[in-house]
Amino acid sequence: MITAVITKKGRILQNKQLNGAKLTFTRCVAGTAKTSVESLQDQTTISNVAQTLSIQSVKLDKSKQSYTILGLLENTNLKTAYNLNQIGFYANDPNDGEILFAIAQFDTPKKIEL
Repeated sequence: MITAVITKKGRILQNKQLNGAKLTFTRCVAGTAKTSVESLQDQTTISNVAQTLSIQSVKLDKSKQSYTILGLLENTNLKTAYNLNQIGFYANDPNDGEILFAIAQFDTPKKIEL
């Protein structure tokens, strides 16, 4: 199972978006750290980043108030295998700069092999 949440800073950015701010995703990263599900919304960074994923597309479904972000994880340049626990989606806040907008955490780590 995967738990995905918009962080507190992400929710603030959503409110700014309602007032005209543009939502621009800047990067997506894979991390090996894990936290309690209750603490996910409080995270401001992804700890123990193992690699950066490329963002392929972002789609907003206004009726569901949800985003679909397609990220590509490639193992071609990996030096070390790792256990993927979290994926973080960063966005640009007009006042705060880059923030951790949303985070997804796996209940069971996914082994990323070479």
